[in-house]
Amino acid sequence: PGFVGILIDNCDVPTFIQTVGTGNCEPVVMTLPWLFAGDYIVFVAPSIFEGIGCAYNDYSVTVTLTEVDQPECQAPDLNGTAVVSDDNAQDNDFVAADAFNVLVDTDVNELSVWGIAAFNDGAWVECAGTKSNFIVTYYQDTDGNGCPDDGVYAQYTINDATVMDDGAWGGYTMWRYDMSHADLTLDGGYCYWLEVVGQDEMEDCWFLWITSLYGDLRRLQSSPPDYDCEADFTEGQDQSWCIGYNGSNHLFGNPWLCR
Repeated sequence: PGFVGILIDNCDVPTFIQTVGTGNCEPVVMTLPWLFAGDYIVFVAPSIFEGIGCAYNDYSVTVTLTEVDQPECQAPDLNGTAVVSDDNAQDNDFVAADAFNVLVDTDVNELSVWGIAAFNDGAWVECAGTKSNFIVTYYQDTDGNGCPDDGVYAQYTINDATVMDDGAWGGYTMWRYDMSHADLTLDGGYCYWLEVVGQDEMEDCWFLWITSLYGDLRRLQSSPPDYDCEADFTEGQDQSWCIGYNGSNHLFGNPWLCR
């Protein structure tokens, strides 16, 4: 067994997906990540067939695309990962961030994120309750390199976020944190990074930000003050969040352009 890969190209940023452990000459079914509406070219080349044991000409490709409503939020992945983003975590101040693309000038003043509350002192233990204080930071990517700029675009201290029990995740309570901040205009034509970090009103309790399957499938986790763009990216996962304005969530532009 080996893998079969397919390159999906919208003539701007190509996306590569693959299967793992494909048996000899077996049919392959792949689920594409969330794509925005547009024209795409699908390439299947001999060089991306490895260890299959069948000649390239023995394969045929059928592509079926199903149109679905564009989600307003990057919903939490119930089978995903929870990423530490807290100023108390192991004295290393782990922080996480996620990118999104803004096509036109957009006002924002609300956001929601999903996470769990836990602490690791040799083993993971769920907190009794959860945090409600956060630092929210927006970074801009002005040079288009896929990384946050060194300078902060905007930063807000959130005290007493609205916290809701939103079900279960991996045996833990999944919390939704709703936050508001002053009106902020995101200039169109840039990608931005959203960073959400739990604060220290509960020292023995960390905020772990749940990942998502939506977006550009790339996130950052690092220790301040700087992100190491070569070392800190994790491919295949995004973070779960909504950003909106006065009660209405925004549908942002093609996130693949942020890669």
